Amino acid sequence: DTTTVSSVASADPEDYLAVVLDNAHVNDLSKDELGKLRMYLQNGGGLVVAGGDRAYDLGGYYDSQFETLLPVRSKESEGEGKNVGVVIIIDISGSVGTEYGDDTALSMEKALAINILRGISINDHIGVIAFNQRAYTVSPLTRGLYKSTLEDKITTLKHGGTTHLDTAQRAASTMLDGYVGAKSVIIISDGRMTSGDDTCFNLAKAMADSGITTYAVGVGETTNEDFMKSLASEGRGIYYRPAESERLNIIFGEKPEEPDDTTKGDFSISVLNPNHFITDNLALAGSITGYNKVTPKTGAQTLVTTGAGKPVVTAWRLGMGHVVSLSTDDGAGWSGALYSGDNAELISRMVNWAVGDPRRNDEIVITGDDVHLGDPAIIGVRSDTVPSINLDGNQLELSQIDKDRYQTSIKTESLGFLDISGYSIAVNYPAEFLDVGFSEDLKGTIDMFGGAVYEEDEIDPLLDNLRERSTRNVQEPEDMRLPFLLAAMIIFVLEVAVRRLREIRRMRKKG
Repeated sequence: DTTTVSSVASADPEDYLAVVLDNAHVNDLSKDELGKLRMYLQNGGGLVVAGGDRAYDLGGYYDSQFETLLPVRSKESEGEGKNVGVVIIIDISGSVGTEYGDDTALSMEKALAINILRGISINDHIGVIAFNQRAYTVSPLTRGLYKSTLEDKITTLKHGGTTHLDTAQRAASTMLDGYVGAKSVIIISDGRMTSGDDTCFNLAKAMADSGITTYAVGVGETTNEDFMKSLASEGRGIYYRPAESERLNIIFGEKPEEPDDTTKGDFSISVLNPNHFITDNLALAGSITGYNKVTPKTGAQTLVTTGAGKPVVTAWRLGMGHVVSLSTDDGAGWSGALYSGDNAELISRMVNWAVGDPRRNDEIVITGDDVHLGDPAIIGVRSDTVPSINLDGNQLELSQIDKDRYQTSIKTESLGFLDISGYSIAVNYPAEFLDVGFSEDLKGTIDMFGGAVYEEDEIDPLLDNLRERSTRNVQEPEDMRLPFLLAAMIIFVLEVAVRRLREIRRMRKKG
């Protein structure tokens, strides 16, 4: 259910799962109302702030108490004209020598690196590092004006060796040390590390703390996406699949100057970060005719931008709450395209993400993850009073772990679902089954005996092959004795007949 009010004062935010402020001026919010909103967000509430001609830079938000709640500052994007230093890190270990399409993963890496290189402004500085068990400086930081010479060096890279990304991270950090301007690294890899994952994560976090943002691009059919996503997250950057890497041009490419009046024009929109709940597998099309000038704060995630990289949707966590900034209007004037067709899913996802846990106002909240057979199911309970929780009609024994937090552990002995006072947890197959997969050695054996391996969507070729192989030419022995026996019998009968005739003639002559 939704409730529309003319001011925050006429409703208590705690009664709602999320609050949406539509084109609100900073003067519409009193000090007490701001205090309520802040407490509401810290306790897990959700806030969506839509822009317009009375909001953000046009609504007095800049440097106000209200702005401290938002993931953006209400002024023109900072950093315009600032130097940018980018180090591209390319994985050349043995694992990227595997087939990828008609070529290898390394060939795809080279193509991606060159494409990214071409998109970087000629006024920025670019370095290239290749790595396997060691880090190799392909090129130190060089002005983008000379990036064509870097392309030739990238094309000569060969694969081999083990995979130790941490060596390249340290080399990139050293290369960017002392650089004055925005600093970033772009890691192109399949994410299949020989060195420990935690070492790479800790380095990415340390680099982010020193002002170096880490972006990651996964390459290859066996890419460890969990590792690459975590790496980018620790480095306060974004993970992209190969087909999404063009979005790096929004971050590092040449940008047109922002017009003085951003409320009149035609501005294309696109997803910048595809790894957030709001934008996951979301394709946007069309354009808006106006937006508010904002700058994302440190720790915020820019999800949707204009074609020139200006923020349109930005999100962050404040306390336990979720806050979304929509720096265009509610569709009445500037952004009608966002509220029609498939684009409308963006708006519903924004509100859903702001809501977070829809059960947070319930008296008793049960939580627990699905488990594998044999692993214990850890159940958490939030309640202001000692709760009574049952499994199949039997009361569970709870341990208090915090003021309003309780926990219990359930032994899993069979597949299926656990019904814990109406909350269901799935018990899946044993965890060791996760390691069961298709063996490449088996493929070689199948090929050796004239067989073939088919994908799930290749049923028709499989059936055609079966039909072809089911038709065979079979050679069977044929008994040829009967014709010879018949011939022998005929000859024998003829011989007897001839002898009989001769005998008859001889007897007639004597008579």
